Amino acid sequence: MNTHLRTVCIAVAVFAWLTDSASTSAADKDLREQATRLAKPFIDADYAQAMSIGLIKGDDRVIVHLGRVRGGDDAAPDDATLYEIGSVSKTFTALLLADEVTRGNLSLDTPLANLLPEDVPVPEGKERAITLADLATHTSGLVRMPTKFHPGDKLDP
Repeated sequence: MNTHLRTVCIAVAVFAWLTDSASTSAADKDLREQATRLAKPFIDADYAQAMSIGLIKGDDRVIVHLGRVRGGDDAAPDDATLYEIGSVSKTFTALLLADEVTRGNLSLDTPLANLLPEDVPVPEGKERAITLADLATHTSGLVRMPTKFHPGDKLDP
């Protein structure tokens, strides 16, 4: 697993643990200390080069930055640091879809074409319209990358 993905997975795990276990009246300082205590060993052990962790518990909101942006560089990550999250974004997208389905705003059987402007062509799936369930389960049959996209490294676009 690459460092970027490990970083995001670790941050998500720490976030989930803190939001489940911290008290609802936890102060920002307490959240920062907990996040730092749990995440810093991953930086120290070189599992991750940098981390930015956002925490929300009740009305308390904090962001904790750890590590260095580039190896050998003293620049620490900050609120403007961009992370390559790659495939883990699929998890976040599926969670948002699940939330919308649970709220009754969408259905997994909703055709993709129903949510796009009429002038956007949507290919057909396996003899039927591509649905949100097809997208969430990666069974839509859509190509991985656009045909006109030519990255320098096809394994790391």
